[in-house]
Amino acid sequence: MRPANVFAFPFGILALFLLRSNNFGRFIKNAFAYSISYCVIITSFFAIYYLSTGEIYKLRYQRQFDHDYMKKIFTIHGNICYPNTKIRIFLEIDLTKCNPCFYLFGVFGDSNEVKKGSGYYVLLSHPYKRYTGCLPIPPQDIVKEYLNSCKYTSKFTIDSLILVRDILVRMRYSDEKQFDSLMKILNKKLDIYIESVKEEYPIYFYFTSRIKALMHLVLGGQGITAGKSLIIRYVAFSVVILFHTLPLSLYLILFPIASLLCIRKKEQKFLGLLILTLSSISIVLSYTFASTPQVRYLASGYPYMLWGLAIEIYCIYKALFDKSPS
Repeated sequence: MRPANVFAFPFGILALFLLRSNNFGRFIKNAFAYSISYCVIITSFFAIYYLSTGEIYKLRYQRQFDHDYMKKIFTIHGNICYPNTKIRIFLEIDLTKCNPCFYLFGVFGDSNEVKKGSGYYVLLSHPYKRYTGCLPIPPQDIVKEYLNSCKYTSKFTIDSLILVRDILVRMRYSDEKQFDSLMKILNKKLDIYIESVKEEYPIYFYFTSRIKALMHLVLGGQGITAGKSLIIRYVAFSVVILFHTLPLSLYLILFPIASLLCIRKKEQKFLGLLILTLSSISIVLSYTFASTPQVRYLASGYPYMLWGLAIEIYCIYKALFDKSPS
């Protein structure tokens, strides 16, 4: 039970309403029972976590990420830059040349952790190091393509973002006093960037970028590391297409068609179940709000999406081929 499943709750209530709309009293009774069960499950999760750790559950970061500047970089990468990058369905990554965290924080770091004093940090050792195998283009072009994908404002241009990367390089090779000074400058610049995008592109920051991030998850994933064997590569790409890209894409494409057919045929039961499967979208989007788009975040939404696809196929089949009265 992942905490993000709480975002499925509203769609469950809506589904119950559609199923029991002809009997409001029955709807209230079922909604109350549904709410109680949800509260018990979620409360149990937090209680068990507290009893086992002695702490209240909250979003936690690994030690190298648990810094203000890194949390801002996550926001910039996940909500401002990465959603605008080109979606590559057939993407193979060479982890011997590509930083494995490229899809976590973009071109703002090239190693998991660097020790500075008593802390650990993500920094840049070289402007283009460790990007060679991340995309099928030269490393300099990877950085250029990424930076060109970011949203810029009247207060923050591409040169400002290049300066941010320069500061990350300088921080890696600085002494402790210089490091603290550079971190303050970095935090201030990142604050200006994020706030200016919120002010000038609020719809993009709060809505459009999340939808684009979802499309990256469904269509592009985060690449495949299949090795050098052609057979293994073909098998890996086939598995991703058949069990990831194709079913999830079909779910999104067929949803409006199946919903309209259910409304036309007055199939409230199946319409309610289809609405419930939208929980998958809300769960995945909740992760893109809290972190950055990663394929593993689809895990909680898979059951709903695959269930929804089965319902959609049934509804379309029944509308087209089943001529028996409803």
